[in-house]
Amino acid sequence: MRRHQDGAVIEVVEEVGFRDMVYGYMTKTYGRWESLVTRLEEALLPALDNISDVAELDAIKLEYWDSFVFEGNPLEADVSKLLSVVDGAIPANVCAGSSAWHSHVGWFEGDEEAPTLINRNIDVVDTSNGEGKDMRSLGIYTLVERRSKSAPLEFQSVRELINGMHKRSLLLFGKSLSAEYRDQIGIDLEAYK
Repeated sequence: MRRHQDGAVIEVVEEVGFRDMVYGYMTKTYGRWESLVTRLEEALLPALDNISDVAELDAIKLEYWDSFVFEGNPLEADVSKLLSVVDGAIPANVCAGSSAWHSHVGWFEGDEEAPTLINRNIDVVDTSNGEGKDMRSLGIYTLVERRSKSAPLEFQSVRELINGMHKRSLLLFGKSLSAEYRDQIGIDLEAYK
């Protein structure tokens, strides 16, 4: 099922689907977590409740993308004001804007029976706006994925799991940003520890 922006066929803003043994939900709009959970309660979770007797839940994945566009000369797009810490392997002149770059990291947390995969990718890329003007943008992608090794995850715990995964994702995203930007967008790290 797909919902399009203002009925336009091109712009999908929400999708619920089952493909290749994966049941998922995607939205391009995000206001607040509570609103998203309400929408999940309407669009996704009832279907999971209906299949819990015939299917197993091996993993739950929560992905989040956000981007920041630099207004000005792309070669002056210094990420040190936006990010709390920049990967030490990235040369200082590159961080200051001399070129595009990316840094992708990942690890596992939690217990061995149900490890949680954590990914945080930062991509600084050159794009152009609709008028052909060159722009530099910084994208932050976070992934929190709970996996089961020996026994499937419990369908009854999905709501609790996604709330915990959201807190971990927001902490990861928030810690990536400088304190100034966290304050501007209203992320209080203490609330997610």
